[in-house]
Amino acid sequence: MSEDTNNNSQNEQEEEVIFEEEMLGETDKIKKIKAELKNCKKEKQEYLNGWQRCQADCINIKKRSDEEKKDFSSYAVKGFIEDLLPVLDSFDMAFKDTASWESVPENWRKGVEYIRTQFQSVLDTYNVKEIVPLGEKFDPSIHHSSEVVETDKEEEHDIVVGVLQKGYEHNGKVIRPPNVKVGNYTG
Repeated sequence: MSEDTNNNSQNEQEEEVIFEEEMLGETDKIKKIKAELKNCKKEKQEYLNGWQRCQADCINIKKRSDEEKKDFSSYAVKGFIEDLLPVLDSFDMAFKDTASWESVPENWRKGVEYIRTQFQSVLDTYNVKEIVPLGEKFDPSIHHSSEVVETDKEEEHDIVVGVLQKGYEHNGKVIRPPNVKVGNYTG
């Protein structure tokens, strides 16, 4: 019986050693698979981050491109409008000379006034606004001073008291500053 017990015990020990060796082999395999899985997750995250950066770059490029198109279009319109402003000035000069204007036949006056109205309508469509500085404080970033007028009214000091040439803005940006007279209190 001792021999059978010894054999059984020895067999059990051998089985345990084999089992432990198999377990060690399996543990190494599991560790290796876990390490590979960890690397795969890391690579996946790197690829995802790269893809997201690339997608954000594409969106930013599209926004920049759209903004550049808008700026170019605005620049082209601005140049065209600047070229048309002398025509508008000519209309205004014609209307100012009331004696000459009244001597023109009424049908002609109505026709020219209608053309001026159409012209102004086109400018309105392109968001061109007249700058009306009369009575405002002089601002050199908006106004161009051609003349300083002496005044005995303290409230008119550094105030626009006359407009020599109208100014215009397009989309909130000054295209042509108004040419103005500025009051100077001499007290």
